[in-house]
Amino acid sequence: MNATDIQAAYDAGKATAGRSIDDIVYGDLAPEWIFEDFTANQFFEIGRQGYNLPDLVYGWRYGDVPECSRSRNYREGRLEDGVSVMQLDGEDKIKTLSELRGSFDNRPKIRVSGYRNPLDDGGDGEPLLLACSVAT
Repeated sequence: MNATDIQAAYDAGKATAGRSIDDIVYGDLAPEWIFEDFTANQFFEIGRQGYNLPDLVYGWRYGDVPECSRSRNYREGRLEDGVSVMQLDGEDKIKTLSELRGSFDNRPKIRVSGYRNPLDDGGDGEPLLLACSVAT
């Protein structure tokens, strides 16, 4: 997802703040593509719920960035609302079961960038990134 789409989804959310989802969907108050893409829908909700558009952040995780843009929470048997990271630059390191599991699985430590999801943290309390990719 590119910066233009992120901004468009966020702006659509802000424009519909206070409206019910039924009004938004059936009243054609937001483009359909926002509801068909997980990441776009998250940025829409960030705007709709009155959060500021998150800044691009950098950090690291164990293992590749999932193609579906969502990490799996194996303990709870569900997908997270973004890609989990072990630490964001400038923040304290989080020691979780995921980190221990990652270190034992011999998964590579990957530097990533993305937008911190203010709507949710991972099941182990770790930050979740939207529009996450390998940092260059």
